[in-house]
Amino acid sequence: ILAKVFANEFTGVCKLKQLRELDISFNDISGSLPSCLANITSLQSFNKSQYLDLSHNLFQIPISLGLFFNHSKLKYFLSQGNNEIYREKTEQNLTPIFQLETLFIDGYACNEAFPKFLYYQHNLRVARLQSLKLRGRFPYWLLENNTKLEDLYLKNNSLSGPLQLPLHSHLNLSFLDISDNLFHGIIPPDIATHLPRLELVDLSKNDFNDLSNNDISGSLPSDFSCSNMVGVHLSRNQLQGSLEDAFFDCLQLVVLDLSHNNMTGSIPSWFERFYQLGYMILGHNNIEGEIPIHLCNLTQLSLIDLSHNNLSGIDLSCNKLIGQIPIQIGYLNEIHVLNLSHNNLNGKIPASFSNLSQIESLDLSHNNLQGNIPSQLTELDFLEVFNVSCNDLSGRTPEKVKQFATFDESSYRDNPLLCGWPLQKDCATMESSPSISRNFCVSFGVAYAMVLVTIAGVLFINPYWRQVWFYFVEISIDKCYYFLIDNIGCLSKFKIM
Repeated sequence: ILAKVFANEFTGVCKLKQLRELDISFNDISGSLPSCLANITSLQSFNKSQYLDLSHNLFQIPISLGLFFNHSKLKYFLSQGNNEIYREKTEQNLTPIFQLETLFIDGYACNEAFPKFLYYQHNLRVARLQSLKLRGRFPYWLLENNTKLEDLYLKNNSLSGPLQLPLHSHLNLSFLDISDNLFHGIIPPDIATHLPRLELVDLSKNDFNDLSNNDISGSLPSDFSCSNMVGVHLSRNQLQGSLEDAFFDCLQLVVLDLSHNNMTGSIPSWFERFYQLGYMILGHNNIEGEIPIHLCNLTQLSLIDLSHNNLSGIDLSCNKLIGQIPIQIGYLNEIHVLNLSHNNLNGKIPASFSNLSQIESLDLSHNNLQGNIPSQLTELDFLEVFNVSCNDLSGRTPEKVKQFATFDESSYRDNPLLCGWPLQKDCATMESSPSISRNFCVSFGVAYAMVLVTIAGVLFINPYWRQVWFYFVEISIDKCYYFLIDNIGCLSKFKIM
């Protein structure tokens, strides 16, 4: 029976006793389904399986599917498009005798819970329950009950909570779409173990705050919708492509973690728009080029990790950078230029800088760096410019070998405690001077202590001298007292400003 035969009358269909297959999709038939459909049990397609397609009409269909509970051979039920799916006030407590293999229900709806008949299904291969405003948690029980399920679509509902996987691995699920819901938390790191045949998963438009350590692949979309997103956690995946257009509208970002991927290209200069950004973690990628100087405008930035990339230069000079130089910078072994001069950096020069095997220019001047210059820096074979002047460095300058044999005094000037070639300060003299001063202080202290001990011993042994000493102290105190009494009037004439 072709659907286009019908206009607005439908009840006559129930009189067709030999009806095998009913497809009334793509019409504008409206109203409630006639109750007599419950009595048409002859419906079966050529493969002896019942097939019912009510899609793209204006029917009012109860989500319980109670009308079809007696259809023992019903295998395929489809209701897509503009049908109104509603929840009955009193849902039947009957158990359906059908076992569906394909279930499509979507369209305008206002429901809350999953229909009860789903709990009795065990042969589902495809289930699509979209745009039904379903509430509750992820239906992991649907996977546990239907071990043959291959496709599960739950798009555009109101499901929430964490993504809870079935207890045991599901060996057949290939497609999972739970986009446009309210799921939150982290993606289970063992999702690939529980769903080993998963080929396509859509988790977009949820509140997941961490997609790290999954097998997400492909490029970041240029139209990434994230105007209110504060955190992006996509580390340890297989993402690739450029950062040029992704996240352009994510002005509220606080955390951006794309580490351990295959990202390429350069860091866009418009990253300065992320005025809330506190953590930028892009290490272990294939990012190239120079780090934009505009990143210095990110005043909230407290952690930046760009290690293990192909960056060619970093110039963060003439800013107000404080704290110690992160040792991770030493792992940027492809950079050619590093300029951290004219800041307020302190602490030691990281020995990890010896890993900068391609570095040609290293400028750390005009900071507050302390300690020795790491001797390992002499291993930098391509270093042409080296400047650590105007710091508080101490100890010997690096050996006069390789590239360090070419640097003059200007590279080390204004470090009072630094000595050695090419400076005019002899390290032997500077090392002996503290020793002389230290010996003098020790000798003076010992002598002073001996004098005090001698005076105390004499006063203790000789009563006459002890009496003279106390008499002298008493006379001195009296003289000071009367001096103050006689001159207190004169002192009161002066005003203390």
